Amino acid sequence: MSCTEKIVLRGVRVHNLKGIDVDIPKKRLVVLCGPSGSGKTSLAVDTVYNEGHRRYLESFSAHARQFLDNLPRADADLVEGISPAVAVTAWPSAKSQRATVATATEIYDYLRLLFAALGRVYCVRCGRPVVQHTPRTILRELESLPDGTRMMVAFPSSRQSDETDWQEVLSRLLAEGFTRIILGDRSYDLEAAAVDALALAAARGGVLVLLDRVIWGRTDRLRVMESLEAALRSGGGTCVVLVQASGEQAAPSFGARNGRATAPAPQDAVAAAAAWPGQDSRCESSEGTGEPALPRVLVDGVAYRRMTFRDHWRCAECGIDYLPPEPKLFNFNSSHGACSCCEGFGTVMDIDLDRVIPDREKSLSEGAVTIWEGRGRGGRRPPLLQLAADSGIPTDVPISRLSEEQFRTLVEGDAEAGFPGIRGWLREAERQRRRTNPSGPPARYRTQRVCPECGGGRLRREALAVRLQIAADPVAAEKQAGEVGHPPGGAPPAPNIAELCRWSAARVLACLRPLNELPEAEPVGESVLRQLLGRLEYLEQVGLGYLTLDRPVSTLSGGELRRVLLAGALGSSLVNMVYVLDEPSTGLHARDISKLVQAVVALRDRGNTVLVVEHEEAFVCGADHVIELGPGAGDRGGQIVYQGTPGGLMEAATLTADHLTKRRGLREPPPRRRSADGWIRLCGAKGNNLKDLTVEFPLGVLCAVAGVSGAGKSSLVRQTLYPALCHRLGKGCDPPLPYADLLGEGQIGDAVLVEPSAPGHTARSCVATYLKIWDEIRRVFAETVDARTRGMGPRHFSFNADEGACEECGGEGYLDIDMQFLADVRVTCPRCQGRRFREEILEVFHRGKNPADVLEMTVREAFAFFRGYPKVQAKLKRLIEVGLDYLRLGQAARTLSGGEAQRLRLASHLSTGRRGRSLFVLEEPSTGLHDADVTQLLDNFESLLDVGHSLIVIEHHLGILAAADYIIELGPEAGDGGGRVVAAGTPEEIVRCPASVTGHYLAPVLGIESRRGTSRKSK
Repeated sequence: MSCTEKIVLRGVRVHNLKGIDVDIPKKRLVVLCGPSGSGKTSLAVDTVYNEGHRRYLESFSAHARQFLDNLPRADADLVEGISPAVAVTAWPSAKSQRATVATATEIYDYLRLLFAALGRVYCVRCGRPVVQHTPRTILRELESLPDGTRMMVAFPSSRQSDETDWQEVLSRLLAEGFTRIILGDRSYDLEAAAVDALALAAARGGVLVLLDRVIWGRTDRLRVMESLEAALRSGGGTCVVLVQASGEQAAPSFGARNGRATAPAPQDAVAAAAAWPGQDSRCESSEGTGEPALPRVLVDGVAYRRMTFRDHWRCAECGIDYLPPEPKLFNFNSSHGACSCCEGFGTVMDIDLDRVIPDREKSLSEGAVTIWEGRGRGGRRPPLLQLAADSGIPTDVPISRLSEEQFRTLVEGDAEAGFPGIRGWLREAERQRRRTNPSGPPARYRTQRVCPECGGGRLRREALAVRLQIAADPVAAEKQAGEVGHPPGGAPPAPNIAELCRWSAARVLACLRPLNELPEAEPVGESVLRQLLGRLEYLEQVGLGYLTLDRPVSTLSGGELRRVLLAGALGSSLVNMVYVLDEPSTGLHARDISKLVQAVVALRDRGNTVLVVEHEEAFVCGADHVIELGPGAGDRGGQIVYQGTPGGLMEAATLTADHLTKRRGLREPPPRRRSADGWIRLCGAKGNNLKDLTVEFPLGVLCAVAGVSGAGKSSLVRQTLYPALCHRLGKGCDPPLPYADLLGEGQIGDAVLVEPSAPGHTARSCVATYLKIWDEIRRVFAETVDARTRGMGPRHFSFNADEGACEECGGEGYLDIDMQFLADVRVTCPRCQGRRFREEILEVFHRGKNPADVLEMTVREAFAFFRGYPKVQAKLKRLIEVGLDYLRLGQAARTLSGGEAQRLRLASHLSTGRRGRSLFVLEEPSTGLHDADVTQLLDNFESLLDVGHSLIVIEHHLGILAAADYIIELGPEAGDGGGRVVAAGTPEEIVRCPASVTGHYLAPVLGIESRRGTSRKSK
């Protein structure tokens, strides 16, 4: 194959790759598999994607290319045939707190365009439509009139001040060519109109300047259009069309000559102006419609219906001005669209009274207000109590017995008495905290609450007034009145953009599909609707149709976040690209993997090259080409052990082939542990989609929580059970989701959450610093002769301290270049060449290695190098036990996969020598693990259980579920269709449960016949 048909890689030496040669066919689905740490990500992301990204940047302007000389090229002899690349990696860059599912997938960008094009403005006060008219739209409304209808086109004179010279106004109107005006129920020649009548009518807002008389169907359309344009221009944006009502004509009240009405006397004009109620008068609303009827007026004895048109966005009923619906108006990340109160977050910080006053049965004198107690503030309570008493608050009465007024004064304060109240005291404490101690206490007593101005909609009032006419289901119509920005009474059942984002992606997709059939959607159908519907469809295809579009990205599980970003990439219309997907099946139930495979295949069918790093059997068997790296991890990997078709892989003698063909990995299910150590009972859990659950978790065993993606597993365990335990055990943690009660927490000494997110708090965090291995290694270097001779201590060998860190990069080894129009570019530090330390630090050696050389060692190499140093080896041994012996000590923590991050945290907990019975909570620890590595992970679980700890694992991996002692399955579906306990018991009991989805896929692993299919047939 030529370079137009394949990506040619020769001599690739990135990370642990050992100068490999590989050809990747283009426009094919290529799967990279192999043990964890064998070099799959190094080949896919660090070589193919980075090189494709670098070459894409080279096509930019000279201003952008001035940074590109520093961009590192892939360490390879030859890279040819590569196209621009897009990557969906394991741990994307940190997202803003404003980021939601809609913004991360670019769905919100297309929604903004859709609302700007098809949205209609409704008054937030009266609920009536607010319309901006143009001559063309006015003409379109007049088309419904029958031919022969007589009309007069006019405009109201602008309001003038009391000092206006009305004689001058009359002269100006005459000079501009206008000849007649309407005052009251008569029209007048400008030359004969009385100045007093004009002034009186203008003061009452009732002067209409007559511009043209037309007969609909007979007068030329171009003339009508020009008259409307002139009326809007002369009337300051307001045009009035008087349409003669058929059959409603009265005899003229004045004489006529030659068929024309004679001009009335000036005194008659004054009387008419005084009697006329003015142009803003309205008749009563049409019966039963809630809409105002057109006002009926008499002019020269003829009945007319008055139609008022404006070219600006103002409610004629309420006089409220609105902004035109433009895309930027719906952007809560911009000051133009964000709510001024919450600045686009949807929430505001407020006092958490439950923390400030935890026990309301105490009085103020007994210390009910905790912020007035404690070291350094105890002396302030007596004067505060005196000020409270002066404000009328009894200090010896329990808080629960205070009146509403007294409690409000306690919170808000009393300015006259000089009492600051709880809120004022916190404001003062916050000012002092910023000056002295940034980590002081006031932040602990605050919580996030829904913004009172936008109701959580994030947008300003004018944006929430724009609604989209789509068919809402009956449930939505019932809830409409209580949702964001809904006007009281009269508004149609149409959502604004904030309400629409509160719906699930599947519901939004179903409601937007009919828009394709609307004629007014044609201008935006191809450019906006197709892209919008495509992204929503991909969300459903990857199993995330249950997510609401306004769901914050920070609340998603690792697997959900990965697939949200994947949906954003899959939903684009790019072709001839290289897509690099790093473990896209993470967090996905076995039932939904086939949908994901279909979505990825569709991406390939559009003409793209799709490179997937995966262990899942469905991906490997569905690939066009398979590349396996190995044979081991770290330095024992980095080689191509197989490349070819999936069928050929099954016959190869590789680790992946052995597990796929069940030649390796099968073992007898272990004897199930019984919970002899008791249970923890969680009652009334009803956060997110949980349906008031009461669940018992056994202690002393491996308890797995399973179920389809979105069934409520993370809500139950990570967001309810774990924070509730921390609260009961006195540990700091975010507040739990709502629950009724928790029983049995006294049986454990601690609760530990082993998260799958990247460990460490800074960009300098690495494997060695996270486990505090580097603290011991620094002491080793400080004891060398070279260090003592130079007067260097342990701080000099820390890249987190000024004494040792490179002055250019601050110890990171890299520099981040702000590209402004693109993502930041990371380049190697030109001063230290990525070695992190000052030059003088690198001149200190221990056994022939300086600190930078040690950071480049793998865990296993370092274990042998530091022989004779038991403290260093003890910490390194923990990493070897959890299967991370291939990691380098200096590998950045943020580059670890989810499974590596969890095992690193697990090693950290094991190295602390934790005693007592602890409950470990893990979320999908099999992330990024080959089946061979899962076996080692289960051995680590066994070690924890053998010393008396308990494990609760949120997991989809069938191998871990088969080895569990107890399984709690949630479901049966995702989102609102989940949140219930489907089954609970041993894996064998789960398999035999007809309602269990997980049991259906677990049955072949245990060699048991599933009853799920049988139960369906019987039904």
